[in-house]
This record gives sequence, structure tokens and C-alpha cells, in this order.
Amino acid sequence: MSLSYTSGLCKLGNTCAPRLQDMRYTYAVETLIQFYRDGVDMEFRLPPLVRWLGHTGNAESYWHVSAVPELMQLVAQKLDQTQNGGDHGS
Repeated sequence: MSLSYTSGLCKLGNTCAPRLQDMRYTYAVETLIQFYRDGVDMEFRLPPLVRWLGHTGNAESYWHVSAVPELMQLVAQKLDQTQNGGDHGS
């Protein structure tokens, strides 16, 4: 029996039960969102997070975070700031 069932997160037969890896990716996404909000140097901070996820490279991790609208909005804002002459704050 899985931890999801024994912890009471879901009932037997539920096919949409949360998994530990789902919680891991939620943590990663929340961490990335906070990195972007705080203006963290992503080239320095991203590799340890990718390794923590158990991935060998950024591209492998991209799949898991690309469908998060808030994160994609922050990434787009950062890209726009970079293309328009640097970071001028939020």
C-alpha cells in the first residue's frame, strides 16, 4: 500500500493519488518561482536544484516546470528585461 493511502491523502481505487515525486516537483516549482521573484542568479542556483531532482541536465527538468503559468510569466518577464537593456526591478 502506498504512502498516499496510508497517510489518508486518498482512498483506495483513486487513480489521481498524489505521489512523492509530485511533491518533489511542486517543491522545485515553488523554489524556482521564489528564485525569479528574488532575482537569484539562475546559472548558479539552477544546477543544484536540477541535481536534487535527480536529473542530469536542465532540459530534463524543463518538462516538469513548463506547464506552470506563474513560473512561465516570471521567466518571460525576466527575458523581456534582459532583452530591453537589463534588469530594472519588478
